[in-house]
Amino acid sequence: MKNVFLLFIAGYLFVSNSVSAQTCGPTNIALTKTATASSYMDQFSMPGNAVDASINTNWKSTSSQTQYIMVDLGQSYSICDIKLSWATDFYFPTQYKVYISSDGGAASGTLVANVLTGDGAVDDFSLGSVVSGRYVRVEATVRAATWADHYELVEFEVYAGSGNVLPTTSITSPAQNYTATAGTNITINADASDADGTVSKVEFYEGANKLGEDLTAPYSFVWNSPAPGNYSLTTKAIDNDNGSGTSAVVSVTVSNAPAGSGWNLTGNDNVNSAQHFLGTKTAQDLIFKTSDQEMMRIRPDGKVSIGIINSFPSDARLAVNGNIYARKLRITQTGWADFVFDSTYKLRSLGEVEKYIQLHKHLPDVPSAAQVEKDGLNVGDQQAILLRKVEELTLYIIAQQKQIDDLKKQLDEKGNVGKNN
Repeated sequence: MKNVFLLFIAGYLFVSNSVSAQTCGPTNIALTKTATASSYMDQFSMPGNAVDASINTNWKSTSSQTQYIMVDLGQSYSICDIKLSWATDFYFPTQYKVYISSDGGAASGTLVANVLTGDGAVDDFSLGSVVSGRYVRVEATVRAATWADHYELVEFEVYAGSGNVLPTTSITSPAQNYTATAGTNITINADASDADGTVSKVEFYEGANKLGEDLTAPYSFVWNSPAPGNYSLTTKAIDNDNGSGTSAVVSVTVSNAPAGSGWNLTGNDNVNSAQHFLGTKTAQDLIFKTSDQEMMRIRPDGKVSIGIINSFPSDARLAVNGNIYARKLRITQTGWADFVFDSTYKLRSLGEVEKYIQLHKHLPDVPSAAQVEKDGLNVGDQQAILLRKVEELTLYIIAQQKQIDDLKKQLDEKGNVGKNN
């Protein structure tokens, strides 16, 4: 591929700021790893086809011009080369970007390639210096031809350095945008791991100031009574080869302690709910913890999450990471399926239904297994769909019974004629 504009700032890494000398290894670490995409054309064009080492299977997007495909490598690697094999015949992007990140997001990742005039050839991005990350994401924005209604990626290859793989670390608590009261201690807990060695220690920082370190897991540090203010916390893991990796920033706020207010945990009398309440007066999350671990959160817009800290679904009022047990569940909605019995409803013939099943491997109007795995299931809508199928089945049975009755009548009439003769 020609005309590729590579973006890489020497010494700047998304997860790490120190790296040992590396050479690019020969193993495609993306092979058979989990691949996801913004869309795929059908069950024969799924994103996993781009990481199967076969030129006979491709990922094909739907018609929308803006699309992405992403590979989860399963752990952080020091990435030194990315190779993309696009299909020809104009089913390729002329403009797209490549990101490496620790969480799969483009905004939080490192932009390593910005292609402005793609030509559909094999694009080989050999990075000048390694970039550490777990996810490699390709975002396409412009198709080669207006009539080409999709993108096709034949193979998605990723190669890592064969030298020291840098350690990774993340702050597990406090949570992002945590608020503490002046005079209290803040316990910073962190995870750290090293794919090709051991973690020697984890250092704890506020901005550029080192607060302390811990030599053994589980890694933690108690920050004693920080003054009121806004702070940026990070951790740095150092491995046995003196390579280091730095966590994402966690922002915390220490506010002034309120004077002479609070709830009595043994009971409260004559409480004025306008003046005395458990909650916040500003747009801050209300967090409930046990064992210093967040269990539930009420957000400023009233949305409630249980067991979920960061990735709250944008369209949810309540999100739960775990099983829900209930004696009864009532869902109210419009669009129930009784329209099937309206005289204007057009019922498919059984022959049409059979052809649809043979082609798509599921009933008409019922989401496929791939759709459910990707997008989940709307319980209310699914109940309406199932009722619709039951009502359609009832109409088929009634029609068949009428045919049976007509045939019996014809046979009886023939039998009576035979007897009279």
